[in-house]
Amino acid sequence: AATQDATGNIYVVEFDGATFDVVRYPKGSLTGTIIYDANFGYNNSAGEVPADIEVDQNGDVYVITHRTGGSGGNGEILKLDASNSWSVSSVASGAQYTAIAIDANNDLFACQLDAGNNEYDIVKYTGGTGSGTAIYNGLTYGSGSYPWGLDFDSNNHLYVLNSFNSSNGQILKLTSPSYSSASVVSSGGKYTGLAVSGEDVFVFEENSGATAYDVMKYANGSGSGSLTWSNVTISGSFL
Repeated sequence: AATQDATGNIYVVEFDGATFDVVRYPKGSLTGTIIYDANFGYNNSAGEVPADIEVDQNGDVYVITHRTGGSGGNGEILKLDASNSWSVSSVASGAQYTAIAIDANNDLFACQLDAGNNEYDIVKYTGGTGSGTAIYNGLTYGSGSYPWGLDFDSNNHLYVLNSFNSSNGQILKLTSPSYSSASVVSSGGKYTGLAVSGEDVFVFEENSGATAYDVMKYANGSGSGSLTWSNVTISGSFL
């Protein structure tokens, strides 16, 4: 997982051979500095890898420690405080988290498992704190399928990938400010990554031969999508 702040610094969740660290690469530099010796547990076969990382307008970094946290669902969203030597605090814990995004108001949104209803919800943490409020529910959960990507466009509309591990995946658009209803940007594909630039949506989408992934661009979050980059290598079953 990787993200970029407003001044071009890159933040990466990086495997050191045994566990994962959060590493900061200054703009234009290939030399990174560990800002959090995360010591995240690593169990690839069980999906126990950090799922996402984001940075807000203050330069504070948020990271999901691992997606599932085992059968008990004890994943965690951590905040690294840029103004206090990257001191660490917990935003949320005790659930399964698969993706996070931060809006223009520095509010944190997370794809979070609602085990009681066997679905994922999008939960809003105002200012990156508090107990969180579900603003959208009904995202797919089960048989290796879950939301895999969350991001905002320049108009604060929210995009999410629903059910990445199937041929009936969806790219959904939730309209600001309520985010209470969704429209389908694209469906019927296997989508594994999402990023938004301005109003344009970019996704990794498995090609028709299931041999590699293509980067597809949906201009203004609509249309049939145009090929931007092809034949990104598949490792295992997905990127």
